[in-house]
Amino acid sequence: MRPPASLLGLSPFLLLLGCTPELGDAPFACSSDGACPEGYACRSAVCVLEGNTPQTARPKRVTWINSGEMFWLEAPSGGASLLVNDGFSPGAHGIFEIHAAPDGTISEPRELLAYGDQFPMASSVVALSDGRYGVITLSFPAIDGDKLTLKVLAVERNAPKGSAPAVETLYTNDEEPFLGGTEPAYVSAVAGDGTIDLAWTRPDAGGRVEVLRLSKDGALWKPGTPLRKALPPNVLPLSGDCALFPVAKDKLVLRVGFEEFALAEVDVAAGTFGEFAGHAGLPIFAWDGKALVLRFGDENEATASLSVSYALTDLAGIKDDAVDQGGALQDGTDVYTALPYEGGALFAPLSSDPAFPELGIGWRSPTEPLRQVATVKRQSADRIYSARALAAQGKVYVAWTEFHESLMDLWVAVVPLSMPRMSAGMSASAGDGAAEVSAPRRVARLPMDLARAWRKP
Repeated sequence: MRPPASLLGLSPFLLLLGCTPELGDAPFACSSDGACPEGYACRSAVCVLEGNTPQTARPKRVTWINSGEMFWLEAPSGGASLLVNDGFSPGAHGIFEIHAAPDGTISEPRELLAYGDQFPMASSVVALSDGRYGVITLSFPAIDGDKLTLKVLAVERNAPKGSAPAVETLYTNDEEPFLGGTEPAYVSAVAGDGTIDLAWTRPDAGGRVEVLRLSKDGALWKPGTPLRKALPPNVLPLSGDCALFPVAKDKLVLRVGFEEFALAEVDVAAGTFGEFAGHAGLPIFAWDGKALVLRFGDENEATASLSVSYALTDLAGIKDDAVDQGGALQDGTDVYTALPYEGGALFAPLSSDPAFPELGIGWRSPTEPLRQVATVKRQSADRIYSARALAAQGKVYVAWTEFHESLMDLWVAVVPLSMPRMSAGMSASAGDGAAEVSAPRRVARLPMDLARAWRKP
């Protein structure tokens, strides 16, 4: 909820007249210069009533956060950690960590890994079995270079306050030729007990996807034999974004693509890489033999939105087992992926109202229909770019980005999880047992000139 700009500007005048506006204890946006009315403090771009415990973090101004580079991981001490890649702010390129506690307290952003004046790099972050973060990066060469660099790093997760986290390089590949582009294609990784599986696109030879397993052997992480497959014809070499879904021990489903998508099965232990199968829509999650695919329907020009549905399909994209109506998505919103929970897929945003006054979190499994399991009451009417949700110990941790004029805002909220038994179908309202929170917190405002542009040309 944002007060009119005139309210802040007229506060002294109102006080002279003996009028004291009753603003209440609901958080609202600070003015552009960080000012708040008397009795309120500006905390991370949000005015909160003095004496209240703010669930905020120090704002970080950046140019852009990619939809595929927001990562939620459960925290060993409870709650969850959000990792975001700020790859576009001049002089501030890096991966940042924000901790969300179960009680809704949000930490200040902490710089986890800085990469200085380098070009934006693609990243993926996982939790390693030894307690560290695994950070996979794919970067363009320096101006005088001609090779891409893939790195796997182990980064200290709980460094003392004020200390830079310790970083260890586990693997490097700097042999892939640089063939152009605006930024590297997304990389993806999943971690197991003493293993890291990663996928990336090598653009040479018409485009090839490589899946590589690193296995812990004593103090070292050793690479296995890479598995490679040519990109499907509908995916261009510079648009081979990767997303990995672990579906069974040593078995993965790989999604590739940017505007058109395909899935393939990978068995790391057997050393097999199946054929790619195209899908009509965006596969946001996969199980062994099944996929959850976001499909786009009719466009509503008046609300700048699309009707959407979520189809449970086979991995070949041939047979639909079920199709759930999913309400609406705003034009330009990128769901990108879902996260696993209780055998199903947890994703956001979900709403039947294209204005998204509330941001719903959806859940779907191979055996149970789509349902809404949590709701965040938004504090703004800005358009949503992307969202990600993680469920753990009865809470849902939600992060999303919104466009705000020439800025992008990063919001974080912690809400109760509700998993009611429902009949087939879906309720896109906040009812039917969906939990609500009234005060999400904006933790960063991200100025960017390309707010209305897509990630790649």
